[in-house]
Amino acid sequence: MTLEDALAEIAKKDASIARLEGKNEDLIGKLKNETARADTAEKESAKVAEAETRATTAETALQGYKAEAALNAALTANNVDSKHVLLILKAHKSDITFDESGEPQIGGKSIEAWGKDYFAKDGHGYVRASENDGGGATGNTSTKTSDLTGKPFSLELYQTRKAVDPAGAAAWATDTGNGYLNNV
Repeated sequence: MTLEDALAEIAKKDASIARLEGKNEDLIGKLKNETARADTAEKESAKVAEAETRATTAETALQGYKAEAALNAALTANNVDSKHVLLILKAHKSDITFDESGEPQIGGKSIEAWGKDYFAKDGHGYVRASENDGGGATGNTSTKTSDLTGKPFSLELYQTRKAVDPAGAAAWATDTGNGYLNNV
């Protein structure tokens, strides 16, 4: 091999090395771009996971709120005595499940339907007595209002009115804090 042949061979090899170095730089650039894209994708994936966690937490909180609100509404609708409300909430809160549409239920029934059944039977002891006049109790059935209502009390007017309208005079005396006169 002659010196020129050897130099030509070296030149070929140098050109080949230069091409490989160019390709290496190109591949290194692509690798950096892909690494940056992978880092970005990883960050976005972490953001998505965080958003999913927040959504799950929010959904759980919403379900808890809906369940507690429905249970409170059932207690109110069924006239449960306030001293028993906390006890019933704690006792039945863990019994609440959700149907496929996300509505709260107990025992496979809506909480409203469960409340009607439960407080009519097993839970009847928690219900307040109804507030009424005492079933057949008699009392003043007068619906008559006095024309003296709101006027300042006057003993002379009271005595005059008592002779004509005893019930109206008595009501006026009672309204003005002078009801003791009705017993005189």
